[in-house]
Amino acid sequence: MWTADPSGNTFPHDKVEGVAVTHGGATVTLSNDSDFGINGIVKGSKNPFQLVSKHFGTDESRQDIGESLKVRMNSLTENLRGPAYRKAEFTTDGNAVTGKNLEPDTGYVVAVDGTKVGTLATNAKGSGSLDLPALTTGDHEVTLSLAESTVASVTVKAGPSAPTTPITPAPSAASSSPTAPNSTMPNTTAANATAPGTSASTTHAGRGLPHTGL
Repeated sequence: MWTADPSGNTFPHDKVEGVAVTHGGATVTLSNDSDFGINGIVKGSKNPFQLVSKHFGTDESRQDIGESLKVRMNSLTENLRGPAYRKAEFTTDGNAVTGKNLEPDTGYVVAVDGTKVGTLATNAKGSGSLDLPALTTGDHEVTLSLAESTVASVTVKAGPSAPTTPITPAPSAASSSPTAPNSTMPNTTAANATAPGTSASTTHAGRGLPHTGL
């Protein structure tokens, strides 16, 4: 790993001479000295975590040719990441964002749709939260960044709550059935009515035994 690159060749010097840690530790880039340079050495870099292409002397049109290897730490198994690796967690809860497993005592930039809205300051345990400003209706991308590189992002949906389905009272028996009980239809005999030449009958509650009415 220390002498090989994605093409299968070896670094010109058979060793790594440039290392950059970005995205809050989620990405580690290994390079040889003829490919990339670190801030303070190479013109064009903006911060200590940035790798920029080098050129031949003062000729800005000729870029050095070299190799680099980018490692996505979150894609590695736990035993390769090591016990000290911290996988960042970034979540939303209502109108606030929360970060965990971040660098302790560090300020992270929080942006909504690319515009900075505040700084999430972590405590000694690497946790912190920040209230977001009121957002317009729709989906918004909220990003957490450190040293100009995105550590994590999450989508927030803003807007009025979904309309509540009104509760409709249950229809009465008379309106729910075309032939309601205890009603008389044309040319029919209503329930519980006495037919000509007969006596009405009732039922004792709990017994179900009919008897002749008086």
